[in-house]
Amino acid sequence: MKEAAYRPLSFKELVRAFGINKDERDRFKKSLKRMVAEGTLIKIRGGRFGLPSKMNLVTGELTCHPDGFGFVCPEGEGEDVYINPRRLSGAMHGDTVAARVDGYKGGGKREGTIIRIIKRAHKVVVGRFERGKGFAVVIPSDERILDQIIIPREEINDAREGMIVSAEITRWPARNLSATGKIVEVIGNPEDPDVEAEVILKKYGLNNRFPMDVMREVKDIPQSVSEEDVKDRVDLRGRTTITIDGETAKDFDDAVSIEKTPHGYRLWVSIADVSNYVIEGSAIDEEAYGRSTSVYFRTGPSRCCPRPSQTASAA
Repeated sequence: MKEAAYRPLSFKELVRAFGINKDERDRFKKSLKRMVAEGTLIKIRGGRFGLPSKMNLVTGELTCHPDGFGFVCPEGEGEDVYINPRRLSGAMHGDTVAARVDGYKGGGKREGTIIRIIKRAHKVVVGRFERGKGFAVVIPSDERILDQIIIPREEINDAREGMIVSAEITRWPARNLSATGKIVEVIGNPEDPDVEAEVILKKYGLNNRFPMDVMREVKDIPQSVSEEDVKDRVDLRGRTTITIDGETAKDFDDAVSIEKTPHGYRLWVSIADVSNYVIEGSAIDEEAYGRSTSVYFRTGPSRCCPRPSQTASAA
């Protein structure tokens, strides 16, 4: 396989190099397709396969800037590759791409051109709907998605000027060619707080709904504290305790109590042990692991909605 490190090989050459017999060829072909989909291999003209690192290519996620340029963040080690707006080649923010390193710009930073889009990040884009002559456009809420989505007249589907909508991409952007799509959902007026929250959820891929298996497990959690739960714990239920969560909070898991002593005052701080009701490996446990962090909304500069902030606290 030393030859493959320097020259991309065809499928037949790879079969011979690895000694793949006829019974294994279908599985081998599927493995190659999976590696191409992951970006581990790059398929070039002539149906040949090569290693990105040996072809002066960098594979990774494209991060775009509202000003039009982008950076490819390598999946492995190495510095980011700067991509000039003219060399994005139809790639969108978040796509997994392969970029050719063309040289170095000021400061010794690598500069390149996107030559292959390995995986698209956005099938549906959320944004503001605006009408034009004979067509309409959706201006993405995420300013890093640089392309406006053109909506043909027959795909407007009752959307109104200024509404926040979801548009499904039906044709991906290419060099000097905008993306086109169709309206699949009218979310509502951007001035509506509920719409703002919904836009943020869709914009950042946040899930605010729980799977049915999680909801079933929640229903089975007892509503009273058992003697087993109290065992080996200090029982403070007889003490007057005041929650510090607001009246409209979804959970009440922090509270304080104060006690006068001969030497002053003693402050008790109580924090609910939620993990007591989460069984390792359960649907609740798996869902909590997948969510990982809490997300808080804060107002900030954006074209139609505030941005969320993430913290390291458990969801």
